[in-house]
Amino acid sequence: MGTNMTDEEKLIDRKEGNDSSLALGLRFYRFLFSNSLSSISWSLFFLFFMWKVISEYHSVFLAGMLATIFMIVELVSSVPIGHMIDKLNNTVLNVSASLIMALVFSLFIFGFSVYFVYAATAIISLGYTMKGDSFAAIIKKHIKEEGVSKATSYQQASNNFSTLIGLALGGVSLVLLSHIVPFILLGLAMVSAVLSKPVKEEKPEVVETQERANYGYREVFSFFRKIIWFSMIALVLNGFFVALDVYGAGLFKMYLDAGPVMYTIFLDIIPAGAFAGSIVSSKIMSRIDRPISIAALTLVFAPVLVTLGMSRSPVLDIAAAGILGFILPLINVPLMSRLVKATPSEMFGKVFAFLRIFLGSSAPVMATVFSFLSLFFPLTSVLSVIGLLMVPVSLLSFGVIKSFYSTTVKNSLDSGAEPLE
Repeated sequence: MGTNMTDEEKLIDRKEGNDSSLALGLRFYRFLFSNSLSSISWSLFFLFFMWKVISEYHSVFLAGMLATIFMIVELVSSVPIGHMIDKLNNTVLNVSASLIMALVFSLFIFGFSVYFVYAATAIISLGYTMKGDSFAAIIKKHIKEEGVSKATSYQQASNNFSTLIGLALGGVSLVLLSHIVPFILLGLAMVSAVLSKPVKEEKPEVVETQERANYGYREVFSFFRKIIWFSMIALVLNGFFVALDVYGAGLFKMYLDAGPVMYTIFLDIIPAGAFAGSIVSSKIMSRIDRPISIAALTLVFAPVLVTLGMSRSPVLDIAAAGILGFILPLINVPLMSRLVKATPSEMFGKVFAFLRIFLGSSAPVMATVFSFLSLFFPLTSVLSVIGLLMVPVSLLSFGVIKSFYSTTVKNSLDSGAEPLE
């Protein structure tokens, strides 16, 4: 755990199952559940008020502004939140995020307007981003190294499952519970806050101050340069899912002649597959935590994306999307676990903030590119070409991931951590 605690605090630590004999304990699971409730409330809020804005104002543009606001706030707030994570108690930031969301949710009890929804979306997005980022830092600071991979797989499984629950609850709320949605959101946020009760974290000793001061943005950029090619591979994989977001509705409506029910299943099957993949990843980590295994998994994307492009069966496309969702955490969990272990705690927030900006800012650009391509080429052809491009990407990824693994091992040894291989 690495914390300076009194005898009383050590007793509490043992009661929570966080003593040195355990990789994960009650403390992790209560913060995990707290994070899950925040994800449920965010998904419920987003779906419910997107539909409310469309229903009240009959404007796709006004409803779409909610997604735009979220992306802007997420990107703009990443660096300040990362800085706070490196300087402040992460468990305090975590509970503060839940309280921010609860405060805004409570105001919906008194009314609704599109401008209020916009302002609320901005503040809730800030709280939601802080919640997720601080939880990642809690894993780094409060989980023994041998438990990081398991904790990361549970985190991803929880995020995907919470998204499913939130979307389902949002759909039910639109039909049956519309008048009590603000109370549901407030209740979820308050329980999340209670579960994320702060704990004491180690403060740097005076003798460490100069060493810690050396971890400025220059060192962050230096570290980021070491993983730039790994980040590019992540960018490419992220781009393929952006393509599915952009083309999904058109694929099912224009090419498959499928109704909204099949399209909804298509949207839900990806997080459902990702949830299953996250659970499986924790069971087979020793087999997939190798460059050759991850490169082979990326190669599976090729035939699956080609199937999405060539198929004329909604059921087959839904199955293909489920496979993509299942494979993604098998790639993400080992890579993110190594990155968490290798990133120095003193720059953890900043590194992940820049990674979020790098990957997040590309999404609207890629969405624009894919939308532009659809003006000149059938989207089924674009999907098929994207699938074929995965073959050279997979071959390239083997060398990139092998280099990334070497980098993470070296950084773990330099920081005094146990070797990752």
